[in-house]
Amino acid sequence: MRTSDSSWLAPMAAAIGWVSIAAFQLSGHDFRGRYDAPIDYFRESALMLAFASTAASVVVMSRVHGRGRWASRTAIASAALVIIVIAIGMASGEEPDWFFVVVGPALVTMAVSLVAMSVRSWTTGAAPRWALVLIPLTPLSIPAFWLYVSLLPAVGWLGVAKGISLAKHA
Repeated sequence: MRTSDSSWLAPMAAAIGWVSIAAFQLSGHDFRGRYDAPIDYFRESALMLAFASTAASVVVMSRVHGRGRWASRTAIASAALVIIVIAIGMASGEEPDWFFVVVGPALVTMAVSLVAMSVRSWTTGAAPRWALVLIPLTPLSIPAFWLYVSLLPAVGWLGVAKGISLAKHA
C-alpha cells in the first residue's frame, strides 16, 4: 500500500464536508438556486469544499490500489465540473438555468467512477467494505438533498479515513 502518514486527511475532510452539507439539510435550509443571504454563499462554499475533498480522497484511494486510474481521473473531472458550475452560480448571484444539464451527467459519471473505485478497493483492505458501499452515494447529495443523503457518504468517507489510517500502521 502506497500512502503517506497524512493520507487519511483527505477522506476525513470529505467526511467533514458532507457532514456540513447534511447539517444544512437537517436544519431545513432551503436549497434554492438563488443567493439572497450570506448563508447561501456559505452553503455553496461548503459544497465546493465537499466536492474538492472528495476529489482529493479519490486521489488517495487511487494511490492505494495503484492501477486503473481512469475511475479516479473521471471522478476528479466530475468534481471539478460541479465546482466550476457552482462557482459560476455564486459569481452571477443565481444558479444557472443549465445547472442540472451539466451537473446531472457529472454526478452520474462520478457515481459510476466511485462504484468502480469501490469495487477495485473491495479486496485491498484500504477501507471497510461498509464504507465502500456508502461512498458511491456521494453524488446523490445534491439531487436528493431533501432525503438527507449527505450523511451516508459522510460516514463512508469517515470509514475510508479510518481504514487508510489503520492500514498504514499494519
